[in-house]
Amino acid sequence: MIRSISSGRNRLDSVKLAFPAELLTLKRKNTFGVLQRYSPEGEALSETLTLDAGGSLSDELIGLKSVKLIGGRGEIEFSAKVLRERYPELIGIDNIEEVISRMNGIGIFTLDANRFLDQAEVCRFDCTTDLHVTGEVGDYLQSLKVYGALLWNWEATPYKRTGFVFRKKVSSYHERVLFYDKLAEVMKDKHRSVFNPDRFADVIRVETKHTDLKHIRKRFNLNSGEVRLMEVLMSKEKVNLKLFTSIVDSPDIPGARERYNSLRSEGEKLSSIEKRKGMEGIIRDCNCDMALVRMFLRETVKGTISHYYKRYQECLANMIANGEGNEQTQAGSFDMSHIDEMRELLKVA
Repeated sequence: MIRSISSGRNRLDSVKLAFPAELLTLKRKNTFGVLQRYSPEGEALSETLTLDAGGSLSDELIGLKSVKLIGGRGEIEFSAKVLRERYPELIGIDNIEEVISRMNGIGIFTLDANRFLDQAEVCRFDCTTDLHVTGEVGDYLQSLKVYGALLWNWEATPYKRTGFVFRKKVSSYHERVLFYDKLAEVMKDKHRSVFNPDRFADVIRVETKHTDLKHIRKRFNLNSGEVRLMEVLMSKEKVNLKLFTSIVDSPDIPGARERYNSLRSEGEKLSSIEKRKGMEGIIRDCNCDMALVRMFLRETVKGTISHYYKRYQECLANMIANGEGNEQTQAGSFDMSHIDEMRELLKVA
């Protein structure tokens, strides 16, 4: 049965918010670092209070990353880990009050929950979907890796040895989509026992980074002006599904699905066959790793390599579609059912 760990509207993990400083009452001011600015005459101009959640307080402040008060402005950054045993739920419209309650319960400060939720504005956040897949997590990530090698307008690179990050190749705003083994990632956390790690056993995390207000408004279909936290949480736009679709339905993958039923070109000339076989040999020597192919081209081609690289992408796509090559080539194949299952999971998330 296909299911998703988070249902309904968008869920968040890490988030940084800005808010009026008057909404936060300090209870243990001695835990904050204090930086004061004075005029040349010795008059106090401003005071900055900063709480760093690292060091000796890390066990106490699980999920809380930082708090800063600068004059009348406050900033707070935290993740869904503040929910501790409920971390797998992530942050959503249905539990945001519990998130505030958990942070207040630490005993260092108190946020005026109602006013905070009305006024908090986003600075940046991760829109997150945890997908329970029906097979081995590693197989899905392998399919994404090989699929990513065929893309021309997205670049796939390893992410913390647990997955891959896809970056859109544009000159302006670089969108990023992360896919990784959540269990492998959470097991590296020293507080892992707090988070019910068994609930991540079959989870691929899909995570998109949002740092630019213009693009946030566009992606989440929001009005102009500052972006409120509650607007993001209440948005019905399936942001991660749309970005995933823009990757896997990329028009520059030569033949995409059709390549699974592709036929050899009839009447292919000897020179064309020799060129193709030579390219296939180079790809195999590079272990079907397009990053190595790119490096090889950079070392052997004078000038731009984009034209050559695209030809090698097309060649690898044909090799995979036709089931050709040695064991390395076969290891570089991908199963389209993995991509389709992930799409369906994102639809119901």
